[in-house]
Amino acid sequence: KFCPKPQLQTGASCVGWSAAYAALSTQANIQMNVTNPNQKWARAFDPNFIYNMISQNDDYDCEKGTSLYDALYVLEKYGCKPRIWEPWLNCRDKDAYDELTLGIAANYKIDSWSYVKEEAFIRNIKIALNIEMPVIIGVNLTSSFMSGSALTYGHWVPKPNEVSVGGHAMCVI
Repeated sequence: KFCPKPQLQTGASCVGWSAAYAALSTQANIQMNVTNPNQKWARAFDPNFIYNMISQNDDYDCEKGTSLYDALYVLEKYGCKPRIWEPWLNCRDKDAYDELTLGIAANYKIDSWSYVKEEAFIRNIKIALNIEMPVIIGVNLTSSFMSGSALTYGHWVPKPNEVSVGGHAMCVI
């Protein structure tokens, strides 16, 4: 009930979408008890703010992935601006960080973040979700992720011996 409406990701900006748009927006809505769809839309955070701050300068086609660690560092140090505030960024807006934009973003910094320990990975994710903490994950995908039941039903079961076709960041809510 606190999540912003799913939107279409462009390019390799999944880290920005999972960290800013999904996790930060949801966490802010939980803290402010915002469930109204219009308010959630207005409060949603800008995935391209994060993507542009951490993507490589030569990423002209927005297809080079980024790091979850770098995104969380940006959220801790700079914060993130809501999407509704100008400038309205796309994935190529590297020079859009004026004092006003950074000042707005600074109001939305995270205090801290941590890794989910691998020893009890599923258990720790369940604990985080139980206390209403969104969990950002990075996974190695295989070609079966983009076909069949993963797209149709949201349930992905990798086929045995499939090789990774790349990583993808997502938010578990």
